[in-house]
Amino acid sequence: MPGLPRAIVTALLLAALLLPGCGESQPAPEPAAPTDAGDTDQAQADIAEPNTQEATPAAGITETDVSAPAEPEPVADPLADAPERFTDHSPQYVHRDNVHGEAEAVQTDPVPFDMIHIPGDEAQGIVPFYMGETEVTWAMLESWMYCRDLTDIEEIHRLMDAGLRPSPIYGDMGVAFRVWEDEPLPAVPLTRTTAEAFCLWLSEKTGRTYRLPTPDEFALALRLGGGCPDKPEQLLSLGGFKENSAFEDEFFGPLDPGDPMAELMVRTVAVKSHAPNAMGLYDLLGNAGEWVAVPGGEAYLMGGHFAVPAAEMSGDWTDVEDHDIWNMAYPQRPYSRYWYWGQHFFQGFRLVCEAE
Repeated sequence: MPGLPRAIVTALLLAALLLPGCGESQPAPEPAAPTDAGDTDQAQADIAEPNTQEATPAAGITETDVSAPAEPEPVADPLADAPERFTDHSPQYVHRDNVHGEAEAVQTDPVPFDMIHIPGDEAQGIVPFYMGETEVTWAMLESWMYCRDLTDIEEIHRLMDAGLRPSPIYGDMGVAFRVWEDEPLPAVPLTRTTAEAFCLWLSEKTGRTYRLPTPDEFALALRLGGGCPDKPEQLLSLGGFKENSAFEDEFFGPLDPGDPMAELMVRTVAVKSHAPNAMGLYDLLGNAGEWVAVPGGEAYLMGGHFAVPAAEMSGDWTDVEDHDIWNMAYPQRPYSRYWYWGQHFFQGFRLVCEAE
């Protein structure tokens, strides 16, 4: 540096040595404050706009870890596979005398009952139909049985005299059949005439077509419901048989198993006392024997009943009507077309409704 005094040159060199070295990092300057409103809006827009560049997950974190939480699995509907059904009602009426002494029919609450859809079997020529969830109970039968849908006394007697309605149940018969008990008991012991006459009456009252099941329909409902179990303990869970239908005498208590009358101390129990089969049908096996009928042909019982030993039960069990044996103790002659009075009161029925 020619022309500069030596002392000044020396001072400059010392100052250069005291300054920070070249390439060392320096603190970042403070950002300048916006100078006007346009700059402020742009800054807020820059903050609000999402970063369109795809972020790279940090090391050790998978895409699953950073994704949105998975939606919970839907809870299975426990009724989704329930059998298709509908509820119908058996009309109920009561009679009373008004101030003029004339009989007046007053409709009371109808008795509901459920019908379960049974898919047909095209190979066997069986079209779909509905079958009663339970056997027909006394409560369902009562209005027809006592002519409570009629007010004309002469008409009632005319129908009874013509055999179109049953004679009333009374006295010992009503007690033995347990007609007046509060439990929903299956109606027994009924003839085929009773079952078919009630179906015709119910069809007229409801506008649907009710009838007895055919043997093939009964067998199909049994098969689709799981069939007849081979093990007696499984069978006893589905219905009443001799082993689980014993009852105590109201006066003397339980009978000794060696007593000859002990085998007679079995009877029906309330419907739905046992587990349903896979189709939702109760007591398709056991409790009351059930009438089936070939259209225009023979009729017999299927499904077993409370007096049949479970060890002797099978899916093809049947019992053919023997009017003399089943009516051996009937107190009136001629025998009734509607009621039995034998050793066991086991003859009942279940409704079938055509799927129209």
